Amino acid sequence: MATQLSELETPALVVDVAKMSANIARMQDRVDKLGVKLRPHLKTTKSLAIAERVCGKEAGITVSISSPM
Repeated sequence: MATQLSELETPALVVDVAKMSANIARMQDRVDKLGVKLRPHLKTTKSLAIAERVCGKEAGITVSISSPM
């Protein structure tokens, strides 16, 4: 296991879990106050582990589909 960023094989996803958790909680609090459901767009993360943290088991997600030219 790499102990420094310079030792990681790239590409690599590096996440500050504390900041991510705080951001998720802030988003959820905001939508709860608005009385709407959180439907995050997950394209950026490309991570099932992060999607599960954001969505839980009851949230929907937003996706986009590219149409052929």
